[in-house]
Amino acid sequence: MIKSNRLLKAGLTVGVCAAAVLGAARLSATASSATNCAISGGVILDNNPICYTEPGTYVTTIYEIGLCKGEPTAPTTTDALGLSGRCVATFTSPSGTEVSVVKGSATSLTGGTVTAPPADNYTHGCVVLSPVFKISGSFAFQSSRRPEQNLSASAGTQCWTTAGETFLYPPSSAMPISCGTAAQASVGVVTSKINSFSESSADYDFERQDTDGTHKAFLVTSDLKLGSSVTSGSFGTGSGAVTRMVGIAPLPATITASTRTMDVSFAMSKGATFVPGTTQAGQRTIFGIFSGPPSMSLSVQ
Repeated sequence: MIKSNRLLKAGLTVGVCAAAVLGAARLSATASSATNCAISGGVILDNNPICYTEPGTYVTTIYEIGLCKGEPTAPTTTDALGLSGRCVATFTSPSGTEVSVVKGSATSLTGGTVTAPPADNYTHGCVVLSPVFKISGSFAFQSSRRPEQNLSASAGTQCWTTAGETFLYPPSSAMPISCGTAAQASVGVVTSKINSFSESSADYDFERQDTDGTHKAFLVTSDLKLGSSVTSGSFGTGSGAVTRMVGIAPLPATITASTRTMDVSFAMSKGATFVPGTTQAGQRTIFGIFSGPPSMSLSVQ
């Protein structure tokens, strides 16, 4: 039986962005083991590998959230993601609902249709969202850094996002990041377009093992079939064009007849991925700040 306001699970969408958002295949081997950045006194410490931190703002678009009585079958280029018969939609928004999360607070999901799931035992959660993410923020570091891809740029202990768009295949040659000695009052928005789970080729599916089980992600068409026409710097065209991203993760839940309300909220304590760069002539660098996995919580009453 579900107790009042019981938190069923956090981090449903962690499988969505675990490696793809990093923008570099050379980093994907360590992406699946990324954890929250070690911070002391409000600054990100020098010894951090790839890690998650909190941006100032985080924006994504949600089309559907569901609970499943078993893991959905994976999509192929001819067969859609296997939701029918095992999954029920708890939130639907055919045109997409933009979720904008501000640092330090969670945001409830509104603007679509919320449907109570039938009383049953569920094992997985599924979320269908846009493959486009927007983040912004300013970040403090223990030591001075400068952008790795622009070694003539200014350096400092403060780095921030600048306005720009980048596909993940291939990553931008100049990441939208700047550094200096003082934090910026106004920062730019990075639009990260996930058209592949690899920087060097079209890769439409991703899987990682976590403590709670297997998390999977797929880049799919509008009818939830696996993408097939992505090219460098593009979501593709025609029937194989990618328009959605799907995340599937373990989400055990027991819904009973006494369940009365349900609330879905998003937070972004891991909404930004810090990727350190190499050290050049004694100068630490930063490869970039990219979108990271939002966390979703589901509470029922």
